[in-house]
Amino acid sequence: MEIEVEETKPGVLALKPIEKDGQLYRKHFIELDGLGIRELFLHDGDLIILGGPTMDLNGAMRVFRLKNIEKRTEEMIYWQESKHLEVMFDLPIKVGTDKAEGIAHFPCLGQSDSVLIVYDSPAPERRPNGNELLADVFRLKSES
Repeated sequence: MEIEVEETKPGVLALKPIEKDGQLYRKHFIELDGLGIRELFLHDGDLIILGGPTMDLNGAMRVFRLKNIEKRTEEMIYWQESKHLEVMFDLPIKVGTDKAEGIAHFPCLGQSDSVLIVYDSPAPERRPNGNELLADVFRLKSES
């Protein structure tokens, strides 16, 4: 669901019409192999999507790229077979632990296209001390 908001008075947000068509929202349907959207963010005009199980289940976790989303002005269904949606990479599956929950742009070691992924229910090896938590950094690489 795509929306735009504006502050109507201090601390109060309301839906703002999208562009010139006056609609308050735009729907985008994305085929993610049955996965739910865990987190997303914009990166260079693309929407980066962290997909994972929709409930407290073990299963595939994958990062997708929906290309040029900022230029889309119509409601669409995005299939993986299309040129619009790309599977970037899969995350390792650990039973009962390390469930990918958040993703953010994280330039690292001179690479501007890296992402940081954090996990719910972290494995014991991700918690070397009581006040530390280890996350993963991956590089976004495109098929094109």
